[in-house]
Amino acid sequence: MFSHLYGYNKTEMKIIVCLCCFTYFVEWSVCQSTTQINLYYQGTKILRESYSVKEKNNAIKSGDYKLYSKEGKLLLSGQYTNNFKSGEWNTYHDDGGLKLISVYDNGTLISETKCGIWVSTEKKGKVRKVIDYSKSPVPQYYFDIKFKYPALARENGIQGFVNLEINTDNHCNIKSMIVKDSIGYGCEKEVIIATRELIKYKKRYQIDSCRNLNKIIPFNFNLSK
Repeated sequence: MFSHLYGYNKTEMKIIVCLCCFTYFVEWSVCQSTTQINLYYQGTKILRESYSVKEKNNAIKSGDYKLYSKEGKLLLSGQYTNNFKSGEWNTYHDDGGLKLISVYDNGTLISETKCGIWVSTEKKGKVRKVIDYSKSPVPQYYFDIKFKYPALARENGIQGFVNLEINTDNHCNIKSMIVKDSIGYGCEKEVIIATRELIKYKKRYQIDSCRNLNKIIPFNFNLSK
């Protein structure tokens, strides 16, 4: 009877009522009061995680979220809406600098932006890769390589510098490698192996610093390191 007063039939009124109920539920769900939850590293009073949950349902995260290291440094921060990641989430480097910006919409990852300097290792820790994302618009790659200290050299207390002269062409291909200063005991061999690996990685990532190279590289064999 009342539906005709507003110009709607019964089916249309049912749809309107359902939409109103859904809107009320969403608004009620978002606006519910929250309870703060703090989690600590086992056996300590060091804060690990901090976030809020709905008072009516403590399984639903809502509001700010923070994750800390055992040293108390902020590792991750962001916000939940009805248990879904939303907005900007920030991941931090160990030194506190911004590492990654992730943007979410209702739990779906929309975009990611890497920041600062990222360090990783390859070849079982022998090669250290450093990527500097602050060098906009193109990130800069750097490589360090660990060279092996021959056991015989260690046993005999041998230390000092091995200087290696290296020449490459425009495509980072090695033209020549000459040991200029030697300390023996297999150190020169390890220097050559390490240099070949270093040039190979620079060539893979098309780093200009390995093009037309003509320089002497010092390798320090130090027993205290």
